[in-house]
Amino acid sequence: MNTFKDRISKLKESVKGFAKLERILAVICIFIPLILLIFDSWTLRESISKYADMNNNHIYVFLLSIAGMMFVVNGTINNKKWYNIVLGISLMGVALFHWKDFEWTHIIFAGIFFLGSAIVISYYTSKKQYWIACTIAIIIVLSLLAHFWLHWISLFAAEWIALGIIGIQYLLESYGVLD
Repeated sequence: MNTFKDRISKLKESVKGFAKLERILAVICIFIPLILLIFDSWTLRESISKYADMNNNHIYVFLLSIAGMMFVVNGTINNKKWYNIVLGISLMGVALFHWKDFEWTHIIFAGIFFLGSAIVISYYTSKKQYWIACTIAIIIVLSLLAHFWLHWISLFAAEWIALGIIGIQYLLESYGVLD
């Protein structure tokens, strides 16, 4: 017979399992650019999106779709995080709409993902952690400005910095360091 204690125990195990999945997917998110480099024989392309043209382009679609699903699942399980569903769909949109064939659609999805992530990180946080969250969001925006406005770094580098920061923030959140 299932007791209330058994149900609580199973629920706790499910939560632990979900947290592990979130962490694995966050690490994948952080290393998407490196994985793409490896599968493209260390060819450095202008942007992450340009890896859609590599011989192993299914790896590109797979990685971005997996990362996008991380956000969708998080938003679905945590009903309070509806915005993660939007971010996840936008990341999958980046993967599904080729940068050359659907240029503006691709750019809009990428903009929603990167700028939306910065907004979400800074807006949906506690007052106690506001400055930490704002710092994380500012780093995301600065990485993009370093490419688009200042032309200091490649788009690939800007995207890797932004994805890395987003992934690290997600990891810290899953460990309870950030809310």
